[in-house]
Amino acid sequence: MPDSFTRILTIDTVTPFLSTVVLDSFPTSGNGVLLVGRCVDPLMGPTLAQTFFQVGLPEAAQNATIPEDAVYDSLTLVAQPNKIWYGDTSKTLDFLAYEMTEAADYTYANRLWSTSSFSWAPAALGSVSRSLSPSRDSLYFKLADNKGAEMFQKIRDKDAAFQDAGSFLNYLKGITIKVNANNNGAVYSFKTDSSTVMRIHYHTTWPYYEKHTINFYPTRSEYQFNQLLTNRTGTPLEKKQDGQEEFYPDESNPVAYTQTGTGVMLKVKFPALQDIKTIGKTIQLLSAQLILKPVEGSFDQYTFPLPKTLFVAQTNATNIIGENLTDITGEATLAASPYIDDVYRLNTSYTFDITHYIAYLLTQNNSAEMGLYMLEESPGTTKLLNRAVIGNKQNPKWITQLKLTLLTTTE
Repeated sequence: MPDSFTRILTIDTVTPFLSTVVLDSFPTSGNGVLLVGRCVDPLMGPTLAQTFFQVGLPEAAQNATIPEDAVYDSLTLVAQPNKIWYGDTSKTLDFLAYEMTEAADYTYANRLWSTSSFSWAPAALGSVSRSLSPSRDSLYFKLADNKGAEMFQKIRDKDAAFQDAGSFLNYLKGITIKVNANNNGAVYSFKTDSSTVMRIHYHTTWPYYEKHTINFYPTRSEYQFNQLLTNRTGTPLEKKQDGQEEFYPDESNPVAYTQTGTGVMLKVKFPALQDIKTIGKTIQLLSAQLILKPVEGSFDQYTFPLPKTLFVAQTNATNIIGENLTDITGEATLAASPYIDDVYRLNTSYTFDITHYIAYLLTQNNSAEMGLYMLEESPGTTKLLNRAVIGNKQNPKWITQLKLTLLTTTE
């Protein structure tokens, strides 16, 4: 009988197949952030973000006894950034705050969506044009004095609208903050905690001058949501026919995308995986490393940063997001942060150990449509808009690879 040889092989010829799945809409309610701004992404198209929220009735307004000498000063709105942004923060945006004329309510499946919208008054409560440093600047509005004076007087008169939470929310149905539709700068993320506040300022003069405030904080967090609209006209992700949701790289555009904050998901399949069985009798898969290569020049640290981490979820031909893939411990979700090649600018990458998943696929007779999503966050928990442009097999320099280490026998 011929001799049998055991050998260890490392191969990278099983080329991953990339595609991009784009959702028409996704839930954005109750995510704990206010997203506001507009950014024109040269690759993904312009994204316009508008936030909707309500403020609650404070006890200080419900039970206030305002002295006769009290004088109304102003009504302000302050939103505190949480150091998250996407786009060019050096550019000026026209921020506008409006009073809503209808309260937000669930539109489908007890959620509000990226395409949801509710009406607001035609005249802005307040506006400000400025650039923002998301690490230090808050967004400050001086709101309309007619509204502020009206609220102050109603509190002083103990008006029915200020006697219980429900009546107050019927009186002030909510606030929306947006920017002008022709702006081009950044989309900013603001906090929904007590650092975001609408505030009545007034003062008293007896027995001495003293400033006072009444603070209205965000409430009903489950109904707070962000509208996120991206115009993909003229981009590689523009629909070619109705109902299209999956887009494939080609020689003219050899990349796929992930930007889950706008409903864009990177999908990876391994249709040629079964071909490795022709190498010999496979004894054991020792290692499977998936290496995603962001295309150089498609990202930078300040304007279009890469996702800080990408986690892995399973999918198939339905394109439904399945269970998260776990790491080697079997407990934590598999995720990777980018290695940034600051020297040669060729080897920036995300590396995932998917040994267990590839071993499972090798036991399946029909695994060609089984695949993985690479996501910064799940659509429906949108807080971030970072994106990555990943090289496909047709890309001359930045090629996504599956590196397999096999223990095989040959005769």
